[in-house]
Amino acid sequence: MIYNNYDSWKLSNPDDDGHYTEDDKPRIETSIYFKYQHRYQRKFNYGMITTSGHDIRVTNYGGIRNIDVDEIETYVEDVESEIDRVKANYENFQLIEREEFMTEFNEAHTKILNLVHREAFY
Repeated sequence: MIYNNYDSWKLSNPDDDGHYTEDDKPRIETSIYFKYQHRYQRKFNYGMITTSGHDIRVTNYGGIRNIDVDEIETYVEDVESEIDRVKANYENFQLIEREEFMTEFNEAHTKILNLVHREAFY
């Protein structure tokens, strides 16, 4: 039997485990930018959580810069949980503006790009 109505199919499917339920949780509407410090570190690390579901971190440990990208759910409760985790594990957590994050990201990206270029072509 073919169902034209998705709800009718869902109700008639005895093996339905609820996986096909509608998504009604609120999602973040704008990207979030923040910086934080490790307890024994003088320089800040920077983070960005995007509306498309990416957690981008620019870290600076001992003068070595790194850019990490992880996937994250963009539900408000998941983003708040991630921010609470950062606040609990690091010090001096601050929300910042986009420009401050982009400045650090561009500096780290340029240094990594120069390193790769030097090693790949010489």
